[in-house]
Amino acid sequence: MQMQTAFLKLVQLRKFFIPILLLLAFSKSKAQHKSLSVTSIEALKDQYLPSSIDSIFIGHSILINGGGYMLKADTAFQQVQYSISYWSGEKVIYRFFIKSAIVNGMKKEVVTDVLTISKAAFKGYSLVEQSCYADTWDEEIISLVKDVKGNPAYFYQIKKAWRANRKTGKFEKLDPARVKKCGNESYGV
Repeated sequence: MQMQTAFLKLVQLRKFFIPILLLLAFSKSKAQHKSLSVTSIEALKDQYLPSSIDSIFIGHSILINGGGYMLKADTAFQQVQYSISYWSGEKVIYRFFIKSAIVNGMKKEVVTDVLTISKAAFKGYSLVEQSCYADTWDEEIISLVKDVKGNPAYFYQIKKAWRANRKTGKFEKLDPARVKKCGNESYGV
């Protein structure tokens, strides 16, 4: 009798666990998510990122990859490619300054610096990247600009600005007065 009861319990558990195991196996085979765990945002500096990473765990927080853009090739940096990647946390957005190079036939990406901006700073402001003018058009400049109604072609009220300096591998604060204007990527839309 005890053996029969134990067998029935095992069958019931099997009915419960098999669908869960199938669901887990199916979700794993459907999409391979790559993540990384670090102790702090500062711990990412000088760290290699796995290819196709889509999330980073920092304690109980998670950062989600939102894409990014590559800086144009520069004759001074022919062997290396630089890019800016977008990451979003619950209350903060991040920009990672990435240096890419081919090492032993494989592309390696290392985070050289991290720019942190509170989401609260975006109230009435937008982030403009790749299209700001400070004596010349400069794709290394990232600016927090005041939103203007009417969808203008350029933003002139610059609250904060940074440069993704390829020479130093760091985000550097710029005097917002040096940034004359930034293009509106949504102009005419």
